[in-house]
Amino acid sequence: MMFSVAQHEAVIAEINEGMNTLNAKLDQAIPAADRVASQWWVADVIGEALMYIARETVELGKEIVAFIADLLKGAVAPIIMFQDSWKWADIKSGFSGVATELSDTNLIIDDSK
Repeated sequence: MMFSVAQHEAVIAEINEGMNTLNAKLDQAIPAADRVASQWWVADVIGEALMYIARETVELGKEIVAFIADLLKGAVAPIIMFQDSWKWADIKSGFSGVATELSDTNLIIDDSK
């Protein structure tokens, strides 16, 4: 199976898009909980508990998103390493051709000039 730079970048982009969507949903959680907690039929203690749970859930979700974003910072390394390996393979093949054409006569130093 060959490594595909485009496929790797597409996966990273999809993960980033998913994290942006999750952040948007997390931003909606506290206002939604507040709308429910402020209803006349919700007891104050239940409303406070609901708001506490909403705030804690959002905080935890943001921490998870930040952790995943931090992990993704290193995701570009395999792409760079793959590209560098191809460059070095090209360099190696060029020098291999030079090395095979060397002979003892090429290596003799001529001091007569």
